[in-house]
Amino acid sequence: MKRMLPAYPLFVKDPNFSIWSATELLNGSNTQNWYGAEKKIYGFLKTGKKTYCFLGNAEDFEYLGVEKAKQVALSVTAFSTDYTFRAGRAKLKIRFVSPLPPDDLELLSMPVAYMEYSVEGVEEAQVSVFVDGKIAYNAVSEWNTGKRSADVSLRGGVMALSGYESAFLGLKRQLPLSIDGDAIGADWGYWYLTGERAAYLDQASLAAYLVSGKTAFSCKGEEKMLGSINQSLSGAVSLAFDDVVSINYFGEFLKGYYLENHTVIEALDYVH
Repeated sequence: MKRMLPAYPLFVKDPNFSIWSATELLNGSNTQNWYGAEKKIYGFLKTGKKTYCFLGNAEDFEYLGVEKAKQVALSVTAFSTDYTFRAGRAKLKIRFVSPLPPDDLELLSMPVAYMEYSVEGVEEAQVSVFVDGKIAYNAVSEWNTGKRSADVSLRGGVMALSGYESAFLGLKRQLPLSIDGDAIGADWGYWYLTGERAAYLDQASLAAYLVSGKTAFSCKGEEKMLGSINQSLSGAVSLAFDDVVSINYFGEFLKGYYLENHTVIEALDYVH
């Protein structure tokens, strides 16, 4: 497959919400922030008795019997990044969209991006996406320890919304704008992941889901995640980030343009 770009945009809205694939194969490496820090997002297709990984490093789950979906197409336009996979008899198409129209400031600043998907060739399938909780903070080695503590305790939950669910998480200790500089992300704000069913879970629950399809998710483990589980053969999974505070303007903490007059729930409703 011909190399087209140094990295491929997936969920991209601003410097603190900027997830890319650094390899030609979407399931050949873990996703990264724009400056190269791993921000792991995994995608799976369950069909029949098999589970295939199409997003994130598939090798991370080989020990659980998860197979690597075969990527057969990749294209990039001004509006989306599109992939096609083969997984047994199933054909999976996914499209990553980050609405960034220069002539619509409200949509441009809306803090949500999404992944559309469709499955062909089978009568039933389950498409799921899982976001590692480390998306909500920087690695300890990246911090200026003289400026803040290394408390990375997370809190999260699940909300039932209009025909879909959203799971959310963020640091318990919110310190907006507590760090700055280049090549570092936000250690504040809340991330939201949507689906027909959403979950706030631990990594042991993810393993149980991949092996047996178990969706009685637990959140007792320390390694927290967001989950989106979808039974439909086509749909969308959205990822949103509410940074709570976007800028310190001469001593005044201000929200981003969209969130000044809207909520992150309205941003999620735009997709669903």
